[in-house]
Amino acid sequence: MSFASDVKAELIQFDAPADCCLRSELHAILKIGGILVDNRLEYSNHSAAVVRRALYLVRRLYPDARSAIAVTRSQGRYRNKRYYIRLYCSDPSEPLLRNFFGEEFPTEDCCQAAYLRGAFLSTGTISRPEKHTYHWEVSSPREQAAQFLARSMNRLDFPVRIFVRHEQFVVYLKDYESIVDFLSFAGAPQAVERCEIARNIKSVRRLANQLVNCETYNLQRSVDAAQRQLADIKLILDHGVELPFELDETAQARLRHPEMSMPELASILYVSRSGLKYRMRGLRKIANELRQS
Repeated sequence: MSFASDVKAELIQFDAPADCCLRSELHAILKIGGILVDNRLEYSNHSAAVVRRALYLVRRLYPDARSAIAVTRSQGRYRNKRYYIRLYCSDPSEPLLRNFFGEEFPTEDCCQAAYLRGAFLSTGTISRPEKHTYHWEVSSPREQAAQFLARSMNRLDFPVRIFVRHEQFVVYLKDYESIVDFLSFAGAPQAVERCEIARNIKSVRRLANQLVNCETYNLQRSVDAAQRQLADIKLILDHGVELPFELDETAQARLRHPEMSMPELASILYVSRSGLKYRMRGLRKIANELRQS
């Protein structure tokens, strides 16, 4: 199962006994993912669990509503099933149609959470927290529904934006904190925990990679510096240049220990690091003068 499916399974199991919350959830499901065809309100989804949830809410909250269900199977390679709920609404004043076209967002916190829960159940998807980038979205075939959801979420401090993809109006979030806040607000604590665990693991891996890269970089610098120093020393010896005691001592130590880093070489010469750098600059100066001569 995908992470989005896991989140939806958790949201479906959320305990919201109050009818006002269940009504907000159902209205969001139908408003975001539903379409009006002739005299019926139609909602479809590839997830049987989400469609069962919507049908349960319809029959509990609107027992007099005439409904029907249908299943289709695509003709492609995977022959995926799609589940449909058809609600026959002949009167425009019926509650389901009023909310389908309405612009009223719940005022209570619990009902607002239920509405966002229903919106995500309707058409939402979310990237796996183990991925490098974060993405949350809810799409709707109706611009009015997408704009309404975006305005409502903005009022709740969710910085959503909208773009159009394949004739679908997509409301999306990209930053980690906002996505986790949504999951927490909508009632998916297990999903929040998985996101936090994945984020911590990525943070540890990133830190480990940084340390490894730093060590590799420092090691390469030490090797390159040692190779330059050896080249300078060999050039000086090939020209038979007589060196002062300190420089000769340093040159002989480098020749005996080409693998040592500067701090290690300084320790066996009983000089400070700055003192060893001063000596190496002296050798470098002599070698450059020989190259220019």
